Amino acid sequence: YILHYVDLATADLWTSLPEFTESHGYAEFKRAIASLYIEVDDKRRFSWEDLEALVARATQSDMCDLASLGEYYRSHITISNYLVAQSKLSADGQSRSFFSGFPADMRSEITARLVLMAPFHDPRDAHPMSSIVKATKFVI
Repeated sequence: YILHYVDLATADLWTSLPEFTESHGYAEFKRAIASLYIEVDDKRRFSWEDLEALVARATQSDMCDLASLGEYYRSHITISNYLVAQSKLSADGQSRSFFSGFPADMRSEITARLVLMAPFHDPRDAHPMSSIVKATKFVI
């Protein structure tokens, strides 16, 4: 069934593998496919520089609708969740980097909304990403 989700050339490549036959299990087939893509390294999939570049691009963008917020959020969690899992980024750092990706004028509006949402939150602590998203949706 996996072949239904890839283009014809990729399906041809994958079916040419000896591990494609029923005598081999899915795990073996998956390892064989992964070995074809030598440029992919699970231990170095994303770096701090990738996250910084995303945040820098986001600050320059016109984040004026839910679609652009959603795109930024999904891109950010893809990279930052990986870095958190690799112990290269803390949950606090994840929230702070996400927040810093908004244009400066928008950050002040988001901050004002966050204060209303959590008036007793210590301003020295980062807000959870879910709260930042909720506040940003209100601002947009």
